[in-house]
Amino acid sequence: MATAVMTTAPRPDASVPARPAPVVPPMGALLVAMAATAVTGIVTVVLAAVLAGDAAAEAAMVGAGVALGFFVLGAFFLHFAAGVMPGASLALAMLTYTFQVLALLALFVGATQAGWPATDTARSWFAAAVIAGTVAWTVGHVVAAVRTRQPLYDLPTIPDEKAGA
Repeated sequence: MATAVMTTAPRPDASVPARPAPVVPPMGALLVAMAATAVTGIVTVVLAAVLAGDAAAEAAMVGAGVALGFFVLGAFFLHFAAGVMPGASLALAMLTYTFQVLALLALFVGATQAGWPATDTARSWFAAAVIAGTVAWTVGHVVAAVRTRQPLYDLPTIPDEKAGA
């Protein structure tokens, strides 16, 4: 009678399917949205400096940075999380968004209690930079995503029978 040998090596006759590599979405849409938001932030800061002075430019710079940071951190986290756990993408997106909104709330409450920005004009430029950054991110992301070709399913292979006829 033969004794069984325990091993971790696969049996030569067993067909074990290979685990597929994680699917990582293309980065193009994220990079386009990031560039659009950065350019919009620069334009907003320059406009604030020319039209309202240094305090407004500083507030616009912080607002543009807040908008860019908010979207970039969330998008890159979700980008890689979707590649590792596609089934959990929606839950991770909601969790990430919730934490980001809470962090923004803490930032705004802290800045308000500290008395920054000091003037109504600076507050307006801060808000304008955040709003402009949000619009630029959204438009840039949508335009890039619409232009990116992403197959939704694999097409069946059709034998080329008519080629020989």
